[in-house]
Amino acid sequence: MDYRFYLVMHFAGILLVFLAFGSMIARSALQPDNVSWRKFGSITSGVGLLFLLVGGFGLLAKFNYGFPGWAMVKFVIWLALGALTAIINKKPHAAKGLWWTVFVLGFAAVLTVTFKPLSGVGIKPHRPEPVGQVEEAVNSSKDAMENAAQ
Repeated sequence: MDYRFYLVMHFAGILLVFLAFGSMIARSALQPDNVSWRKFGSITSGVGLLFLLVGGFGLLAKFNYGFPGWAMVKFVIWLALGALTAIINKKPHAAKGLWWTVFVLGFAAVLTVTFKPLSGVGIKPHRPEPVGQVEEAVNSSKDAMENAAQ
């Protein structure tokens, strides 16, 4: 699939996750006993986290990154966001702190993908860099010319 598919999926996951956390924290602070909204928020965050995971790993594969250190940091942030769903539902009195925790985790994810720290650490790609179509065509025509000259 095209990298844009994974990029759109990743961005849709981001939107769903932060929309879900905002609604869950607001519900937790205002109506902690509202079970239908608790389920709705949990399902929305779960779907968003799934989109984030599939889209993120799809992008890593498409760009042949392997699993560098910055991706590992983002995976830990993803795990923390997944754990926050349970914490939000269990501790309604901590709504303001959780609100800022979600913001800090999201901001850390943005910084991580922007500056890509720990790029030299992690699992290297298992295949060599893909050769572009133009370079491949040039190389094959050079080989054909060399073979014809002999």
